[in-house]
Amino acid sequence: MVGAGEVAALVATGADAWSSACKRCIAAQVHEALQRADKLARNAKRIDYYKVLGVPRTATKAQIKKGASSRARAVVADKRWH
Repeated sequence: MVGAGEVAALVATGADAWSSACKRCIAAQVHEALQRADKLARNAKRIDYYKVLGVPRTATKAQIKKGASSRARAVVADKRWH
């Protein structure tokens, strides 16, 4: 980002310097946006096992076990679950 003092100096030097500073600022913003998009894309590929089991992230061991058991019952075709 361009600071207030730098803006005043750029305005005093002319339009070419101002244009150059704007281009640098925009390029930095585009770079940051691309980094955020890349991170979101990587995170989208990850499996959220808490969501799959239907338990909150703060679940206890017993809640996770119960969620896994329920999920297994829903997925496995064997109706005689032991």
